[in-house]
Amino acid sequence: MDLLNHIFTRRGERVMMPRFGTIIPDLVFEPLDTETIDQVESELRTVIDYDPRVELLDLTVSENPDGNAVTAAIRIRCVELNTVELMNLNIEFEAT
Repeated sequence: MDLLNHIFTRRGERVMMPRFGTIIPDLVFEPLDTETIDQVESELRTVIDYDPRVELLDLTVSENPDGNAVTAAIRIRCVELNTVELMNLNIEFEAT
């Protein structure tokens, strides 16, 4: 899915598109705290807003109980098909 490619592409990695991508791949080395979770949520919202084919309905980002991952539950509407999809992402962080 294009959203996943966008989410896991490092910002600045794409030739001729320096603002494409996110900082999420770089956040996995940061401490897993409220600020980092807020950054992940902000980046996910930006990616979804960037794609005119989808509309964000709901986004929940939370820390996994094991303490080294973030789970994102994303509910989107595919505009062209008028269908609702649920994406579940698990972003693992380096163990500290």
